[in-house]
Amino acid sequence: MIRFSDITINDAHCNFLKVRELMGDVPWMLKTDATVVTEDGMRSNFVLHLWQEGRVVIKATDRPSAIGAPDSDLQQLKKWCEINGWEELHIDPILIQDPAGFDFWMQKYRSGFVESELLKRYDEEEMERLSRSLYEEEDEDEGDNYAS
Repeated sequence: MIRFSDITINDAHCNFLKVRELMGDVPWMLKTDATVVTEDGMRSNFVLHLWQEGRVVIKATDRPSAIGAPDSDLQQLKKWCEINGWEELHIDPILIQDPAGFDFWMQKYRSGFVESELLKRYDEEEMERLSRSLYEEEDEDEGDNYAS
């Protein structure tokens, strides 16, 4: 179950197209508090920004950032986006500024729960570094073979 504080979201029954219809043609962004209560009893609060093009951005949360914490709240929020016509769930870059937050959200990005251009670039650069490192190791190993 997800409860929203914003009246427009509630009046539109969370449906993106209905929200867009209610908001009209002017540029808009809705800020809402969302409380997610999962079947396993987990309760998390989020501050979300919902944008006119359908993007949903997590701006803040009180959910545990422990790596081992269940992901049922994020799963439910992601599913809510999909069912109601919103784009994928994004995270605000401010949430990844500290190392613990970065590690937590990187894991959620790699698991497919959230999107982030910053984490995407970091992940691509990390893969490139690993690939280069492996290539350099192979070159060194081949050089050893030729020396014998």
